[in-house]
Amino acid sequence: MHDRVYTGRRFEPILQWIRNEIREGRLTAGARLPSERALAAQLHASRVTIREAHRKLRDVGLLEVRPGRRGGAFVVQAADDPVRRTLSLVFELKSVALGQLAQARLLIEPLVASLAAKRATKADLQRMHALLVREADNLARGEADAQRVPSQFHRLVAECAQNRPLAGFVNALADAVASDDVSRDRATRQQHQRENWWFHQQLFEAIGRHDRQAASGIMSRHLEGGESCSDTIASSE
Repeated sequence: MHDRVYTGRRFEPILQWIRNEIREGRLTAGARLPSERALAAQLHASRVTIREAHRKLRDVGLLEVRPGRRGGAFVVQAADDPVRRTLSLVFELKSVALGQLAQARLLIEPLVASLAAKRATKADLQRMHALLVREADNLARGEADAQRVPSQFHRLVAECAQNRPLAGFVNALADAVASDDVSRDRATRQQHQRENWWFHQQLFEAIGRHDRQAASGIMSRHLEGGESCSDTIASSE
């Protein structure tokens, strides 16, 4: 770590310096930062300023602050959870309308599906197939778990895309719309779940072929409501 001097009283320069150390690999996951006293002396800042920078980085999931003699500030593995928590809270507190959430999903998730088709591994496809089997089995039994599996499928597609910010958005949007199906009557809910499964099967096949255009188009039709899906399902039975 290199000595740098900051003359400002605010924590932002300290915060940015720590971020740069993490981004450039000088501080890796699990690494312990110097003590508040040592870091304050090294960066010519107050301990209050260092503590505030630690708190901000903890809030966004980059640092874990542990108490005790062996405690301190430790770098944690970057993940999409802070993005997801922040967006989910915003959606909840602002009472975002379902129509706006649907528009956001329609902009984001086709791109995510395209990236998943490009980057999905054999292990990803195996997990996706297992989830589809579970979804079909739950639908056949009429089990309540069938309500959760569609959301899990979208989350898994986002994982396959291997893009943490996008995964954070998808997870937050999935959290926000999770209760929508519960508010529907049983018959409508079951039909919606059957349509979900049909689209998920098509998405799985397109991603398995690494067909980015097909995966994106299927996801778009899925999120637009899949008006033609009912006819397709009925004609196949």
